[in-house]
Amino acid sequence: EGNLISAIVEGALLRICPRCKEYGDVVSIPKPKSFKRVSTKPLVKEPEETIAQDFAIQIKRHREKEGLTQKELGENINEKESFIHQLESGHLTPSLVQAQKFERFFHITLIENIEPYDGPKKVNINFKDKGVTIGDLIKVKRKT
Repeated sequence: EGNLISAIVEGALLRICPRCKEYGDVVSIPKPKSFKRVSTKPLVKEPEETIAQDFAIQIKRHREKEGLTQKELGENINEKESFIHQLESGHLTPSLVQAQKFERFFHITLIENIEPYDGPKKVNINFKDKGVTIGDLIKVKRKT
């Protein structure tokens, strides 16, 4: 079976042994060329949007400042009272769309842009500088 060849026998493409090749026309089937997959990711990393860590405090503070109950706030932004309660207690994090509702209603910022991490920054130390201390080297080591 290891030495099978491709041949057309009575109009059908078959894999046959070398002894049977006289019954058909031997054909050469080229192997498909391999190709390199090109990345579709952009080379420049875009900042990611995330919800502020203090979102619960901000929402509660602004709701109370406006003199609204959780139910009233929910009605104003088309969300349930239980949802507002879970947000303010920190048991639930709003989606970006939900956070935008609070941003528009209270005129606050809950969505932050976080720059992507590109790895440690290189720090150059001039060892000829007589002011360089061991402490400076330790700080550089901790940063990298």
